Amino acid sequence: MNANIPAAYIASALGVTRMTVFSWFRGGKMRTKILRKVEVLTDLIESDTAKGRLPAKNRAEAKAYLAEMVGHPIDTKAEEPKSEVSTPEESKPTEVNSSETPMQVA
Repeated sequence: MNANIPAAYIASALGVTRMTVFSWFRGGKMRTKILRKVEVLTDLIESDTAKGRLPAKNRAEAKAYLAEMVGHPIDTKAEEPKSEVSTPEESKPTEVNSSETPMQVA
């Protein structure tokens, strides 16, 4: 899918680093806790793409879209996201098939 949303914005929306998002694109492991967030965000983006709301026309539109979806401002200046305390089960990496990468961001 091409929603024209920069990887840095996706990272901010999900509370991970941009490098983590690029790792997922290359087939890297995804933690169980974040997997559900990625699935929900992917479903929303796919739905809005089908409805014609996406792709975003510019970066400002992409940032506003994601801020509305996640309910907080998209901070692309932060180097590292705020860490959250998680249980050992939530921290387990989950295999992600690279052919089924959840999002492709232009």
